[in-house]
Amino acid sequence: VTFADPYNPSTTVTVNASRNDVFIIPLVTARPEMGLSIPSNGEKDVARNMSIRISFSKPMDPLSFADAVSITEGSLTLVGGEVEISSKDISNLFEEPALSKSGKTLTLKFTPEGQKIGYNPKTTVNIIVSKQVKDIYGFSMVQDGSLSFTAGQTMDTWAPRITQLTGGKDLAFGKFQGMYKD
Repeated sequence: VTFADPYNPSTTVTVNASRNDVFIIPLVTARPEMGLSIPSNGEKDVARNMSIRISFSKPMDPLSFADAVSITEGSLTLVGGEVEISSKDISNLFEEPALSKSGKTLTLKFTPEGQKIGYNPKTTVNIIVSKQVKDIYGFSMVQDGSLSFTAGQTMDTWAPRITQLTGGKDLAFGKFQGMYKD
């Protein structure tokens, strides 16, 4: 049996021998999909230098993300009674897309230079993940995934900090716990 394209859900199958004991049973599997994101789709007033995290329904193939993610920002401006739409590709401000160890979370992080620039204030940021990305089994998404949010005015300049530490199961209750502000 030969499949013209074994990864395509609609393909041509050729039986190469005269046999009556060959049965072809299609295997139906769920295609990968984009899930929740940080910032969330439609969120407003996002910090201008915030990284983007996108979850997927299945572990993804990291090699399939090469040239598969585009990041643009755009705005609508009223000039002399006319609406002008501008869109600019800002993908070059980001590092290569990185997947988590589980393969289910994609992180789009600014380069050090991009971190200083960030998104332009009050612009709509659009992320398109091409349907060419594949899960670890070789199945691609059914359609392009998209996400958009609106950048705010401010940059995030606060360093991360620990706000609570609690002792583990091997420590007595009073040995180590508390709130730490700095």
